[in-house]
Amino acid sequence: MKARILGAPTKRAEHRSMLLSKLTDIGAVDKAGYFINAEHRGLHNELIRALSECHDA
Repeated sequence: MKARILGAPTKRAEHRSMLLSKLTDIGAVDKAGYFINAEHRGLHNELIRALSECHDA
């Protein structure tokens, strides 16, 4: 379903913009998981883990 929606160029651009805004907002980086494709979830989890280690240091 998500792939079909993101097939339209305008929807793809909106999705990319939303994802980038979530990833660059440190407070909302955990909420970016909703916008990330399944194959990239592992990278997203690594990002959250690395950020939490930086915060704890």
